[in-house]
Amino acid sequence: MALTVWVLFRWAAAAVAAVTVQKWVVKTVQLERKLAETEAALKVARRERTAERTGRIRAQRELKTTLVSKKSSEDANSAAFPMTPIGTVRSCFSTRNGTPRQPLLVTEARSCVVLYPGGIPVEAFEGLGQYSHCWLLYVFHDNTDLQRLWIKPGHRDFKAKIHVPRLQGGKMGVFATRSPHRPCPIGLSVAKIEGVYGGMLLLSGADIVDGTPVLDIKPYLPYCDSISVASAPSWVKAGGSEDVLAVKTVDFAESFIRDLAASWNSMEKYSLYSSPEELQKLLKQVLSRDIRSLSQRERPHTAKLSEVSDIFSKISSDPAHLNMGGLGSSDERELTAQTENFLQVTRDSCTNGEVLYNLVIEGVNVSYTQDSEGHVVVKACTVLQHLNTPDIRNCRRGFTS
Repeated sequence: MALTVWVLFRWAAAAVAAVTVQKWVVKTVQLERKLAETEAALKVARRERTAERTGRIRAQRELKTTLVSKKSSEDANSAAFPMTPIGTVRSCFSTRNGTPRQPLLVTEARSCVVLYPGGIPVEAFEGLGQYSHCWLLYVFHDNTDLQRLWIKPGHRDFKAKIHVPRLQGGKMGVFATRSPHRPCPIGLSVAKIEGVYGGMLLLSGADIVDGTPVLDIKPYLPYCDSISVASAPSWVKAGGSEDVLAVKTVDFAESFIRDLAASWNSMEKYSLYSSPEELQKLLKQVLSRDIRSLSQRERPHTAKLSEVSDIFSKISSDPAHLNMGGLGSSDERELTAQTENFLQVTRDSCTNGEVLYNLVIEGVNVSYTQDSEGHVVVKACTVLQHLNTPDIRNCRRGFTS
């Protein structure tokens, strides 16, 4: 009896084991089949993605070719690329006149790049503050010939040679100069980074006029951007006896110092500078190099009193033209007095036969004389307009905080 039970138990155990093995074999076969199907599906997906990527790349190339291809010699100038300014430069230089011809010559110059709202995120500035300097790519938006380039974008009629200030009127090929009047009016400048505050990049030493559209910003890399063996013609070197643009002295008349001190009360909160002394230091650096045009240097003319009076007639008769929004009546009377003093200095200079030049810095019109020996005397100043914009106020807080 016991033997029979033991045999039955072994038979049952063998049957169970056989069933288990059979199920395991079936599951293994099913898993292998599914794995093979999955691998096949993955291969198909890879081929499809490869084909899709190849097609997309091909389509992109074809689109690029369509956009920039030169279909004929007549159509060679129609190539276009997607470039939109990322922001604007707010600068102490109100006009082209007086803006340095090269970067870092006027180290006291202050400016800031403000990103356009809703455009490039402010995170794009992250890490830029770790560098000491940066490159700026921008548009020469204030060129006098910019409208002609819009009307006739082709380069056939572009003047290949230009008059160079340092060559006393001599001509040079445009690509051998830093002239802003170029076939494609794009500027390149290096500037010192003073700080990054949100969507603002504070700079010093930039040679860029206020309101300039910025295309791109790149960090300055000393190991590859500074070339120790670089050379240049002698006529482009700054300083020394051969520098035809160097000025011997820059002095400030008492009338100018009084005008600036009196005007400071109304312009202080709109200036990128903390004191009239700082602004005066900027002016001295700007005027330490001859900023006059070639025609002004070759053919200096005595300013006509009627012309100067016409320029300031509206200002002297109507203080509203001073753009004095937010100022009190005492400030208006003060600025009107400064304008009258400015006109009186102009009358005196005209009567004495002096050649009077004008420069606008931070909305302040500055008059000065420069004799043939290179001696500059700053005579007077008056506020033309306040740079009363949110950008300027924010930039000022960045520089003065």
